[in-house]
Amino acid sequence: MELSESFLSALIAGVLAVLALGLRAWWRGRAHVTVQAWEHGLLYEDGRFLRELPPGRYRYTERRSFRTLTVIAQTQAIQAQEALTADRFQVRMSAMLTHRIPAAQLRAVLEADATSPDERVRLAATQALRQVIVARTLDEMLGPREAIDAAFLAAVRASPLVAGVEILAGETRDVILAAEVRRMLTEAERSRREAVAALERARGEQAVLRSLANSARMLKGNPALMNLRLLQALQPAAGKGRPTVVLGGGAGLVPIVAEEGADPAEAGEG
Repeated sequence: MELSESFLSALIAGVLAVLALGLRAWWRGRAHVTVQAWEHGLLYEDGRFLRELPPGRYRYTERRSFRTLTVIAQTQAIQAQEALTADRFQVRMSAMLTHRIPAAQLRAVLEADATSPDERVRLAATQALRQVIVARTLDEMLGPREAIDAAFLAAVRASPLVAGVEILAGETRDVILAAEVRRMLTEAERSRREAVAALERARGEQAVLRSLANSARMLKGNPALMNLRLLQALQPAAGKGRPTVVLGGGAGLVPIVAEEGADPAEAGEG
């Protein structure tokens, strides 16, 4: 009985020692905070701002709290936003935005709102995307993007949500159309191309007719030229049979066939 009680006491003491070591290691891990080279920090004591913290290692106590924020440029992808264009077509559009927070504006940006600065920038960008869409027609949305990108960037910078944040660059990305809008545009483009093809065929037929009319006028007043054209017609074409010319009219039709190896001129004279 004494042996078991001593063993139990030793076991409890060992567990307590392990817990104490773990608690000590955990507290040591919390005892310091590191502000990285790409960050800037703010130190608060008892909930009140104490001072700014450049990159480095700082002691952590129960009365102190730290807030850190990245001060280098960050690129944020803005998810596609859906809205109706000025001519009432449903469109979705995404964007990319690059921003940074100057170290001098860090405290003002952090304490301006409980929402994180990145979230405020995202909200401003989503609002700007909707403004860009509703102010333009579908044709303008599908046209050149320079004016759209400039309007999007200006709308983000004008938003009060990004006060103190430096917006470096921004551009719109994908324009996504509703299924019925895509179908309508496809049918319109197909009709346009079919009309262009029909016009080209008509122009080709007109060119052929003009060429034939010019040839007929030339042959009408020049019999020698007509004979020369006849001799050219007797020349065998590549991959085709030899031509047959029929002279005369009514019952007096006489076929003339150019024999292989014979001169077409001689065959015409015969």
